[in-house]
Parts: sequence; C-alpha cells; structure tokens
Amino acid sequence: MKTTQHLFFIFLFIPFLNFSQLQEGFLQFHIDVTAVDTSLNARQTASMMKNSKMEIYFAKDLSRVDFEMGKITHSSIRINRKLDKGITITKSIYGNYANQGSVDEISGSQPETSTTDFEITPFNEYKNILGFKCRKYVMEENGSYATYWLTDEIILEDMGQHIINPNLPGFPLEFVSISNGIRMSFKASNFKNELDNKTEIFSTEPPEGYTQMKR
Repeated sequence: MKTTQHLFFIFLFIPFLNFSQLQEGFLQFHIDVTAVDTSLNARQTASMMKNSKMEIYFAKDLSRVDFEMGKITHSSIRINRKLDKGITITKSIYGNYANQGSVDEISGSQPETSTTDFEITPFNEYKNILGFKCRKYVMEENGSYATYWLTDEIILEDMGQHIINPNLPGFPLEFVSISNGIRMSFKASNFKNELDNKTEIFSTEPPEGYTQMKR
C-alpha cells in the first residue's frame, strides 16, 4: 500500500495545472506493474495491481485525479478552487469512504523545493507522446535512479505547491518508479481537450453509498 500511496501523491493535487493554452481536458495513464524481486509479497502485490490506471481531468479552477490500483483500491480527489472545496473518495476492500474539506485541508502542506538530495540530468533524447514532444531526464536520489520523459508543452504553474517533486523541469508523460520490490511504469495513453458534463466530473459531494469521514 505504501507504493500505491506514494505514487498517488505524485499527481494527487494539480490545481495550478495549465495545459499550454487549453482550458480543459482529460489525460489517462496506463500503469504496468511488475515485481522486481522474488518475494511472495512483491509477486502477490504486483498480481493484484494489474490493469491499473490513472486519470487526470482539468478545467478552469477545477481538477480531479483518479487512481485505480487493480483490485486494491480506487481513489479520487476533486478540487474546486473557486468554491474552496474539495473531496477525497476511496473505494477498497475495507469499505467506501469520502472526506470533504477546503482546498488547503484536502491538499495538505506544501512540499519544500530542494536540490540537495537529488540531481536531475537531461539527455539529448526525445520522443513524441500523444502529440507532445518529450525529453528524457534521469533523476538520482540517494543512490536510486528514475527515468522521466517530460514535456514543456504542458506547464505546471506554482509547481512547488502540490506535487512531491517540484523541481521536475516539465510535466511527466512517462516515468518509472520502483518501491518495495514493485516496478510501476506510467505512460500517457489517452488525451482529450474537452470534457462533457463537468458538473458531474468535478462534483465535491459524497457519492451515494459512501461513508463520510469526520475531521
């Protein structure tokens, strides 16, 4: 579950997302999950996390990120900055729960920008993902390495406020993370520049059948 939570927070809060000159849209990531060690726990976790995906929805003052981790959990966070409201929704084997609050309450504390613990190296390697030009970067942190394909055609404003690593020099459309013996490969697989039924998509009301958590 730590792997799931860590990766969810990479994209959990994107309220200052500016897709170039686009006003709204949808971005879907396919997630390939494999075990990189032979432990029973890693192999079982990888099996349960098959068919995982992440979806990002955005519009003016609105954002939503859905994270479906195979058979383990489905999480959704929705932010309405104009109304200063947000909600997290979680569906798992432990039950269905919803948690409402202000934008600050939902988004939590701001991560600090730092370059002391990691180094990001650009390479002269490029490829096209969903029509966006991406450049290869490798981040080294405490002896661990991660590869990112970043585009500067999707701009994150105030990057330090709502993503784990605010020093990434672009928006990641493909990246790999390894944690607790699990390798997760994210790659953008679908993009749309308009949304239908934004009222329903960005609703901050608890769905029927969900238990509302008290603060």
